[in-house]
This record gives sequence, C-alpha cells and structure tokens, in this order.
Amino acid sequence: MSIIVPVYNVEKYISRCIESLLHVTKFSYEIILIDDGSTDRSGEICDDYAKKYSFITVIHQENQNVSASRNRGIVNAKGKYLFFVDSDDCLLENALSDINLSNLNC
Repeated sequence: MSIIVPVYNVEKYISRCIESLLHVTKFSYEIILIDDGSTDRSGEICDDYAKKYSFITVIHQENQNVSASRNRGIVNAKGKYLFFVDSDDCLLENALSDINLSNLNC
C-alpha cells in the first residue's frame, strides 16, 4: 500500500499527520510526501522524517496544485493500493484495521 500525502505550507500540522501514519501496523506500506513548493518548514520536516524511516519518501516540486501532487505520488507509488491523506489530517490509531485487502477485486 502506498500512502500519498500532498504537502503545502502545513508546518503546524504535518508532524501530527505523519506521526498518525506511523501507527499503521496491519499492512506493509510506504509513505510518499509530495512537497508542493512549500515556503515554510514543511519540506524540511518531511525530510527529517524520511531520514528516520526508510519507508518514507519525499518528493520536492515547484508549486503546482494538490491534484498535480497526488498525480506525482501515483506515478512514484510502489504499492498495489493507494491511500490519500491530506497533510492537515491525521488517522485514528485503528483507522485502517478493518480493511481487508484480499477482498478487494481490483
């Protein structure tokens, strides 16, 4: 599973978002953070997490828009399934626990 997070000027929220994603334990997954030309410390915060966790990738791009960021994440995703999270949101600890990927007919 690939979790794609578009990031733009959310230095107040991005750590909380990423921390919530680190609690996903049911699946093997990667986190792709797309820094869409942030002018605050959002990109640096993402880079710090990528240094700590090998399954986090950060892609920096010039500011485009959230759709372009999601599309960039899709192109770089290695997972069979995609999950999108907004950078100012966070997942509850068991948010993905009821998902049974083997039942998905994709």
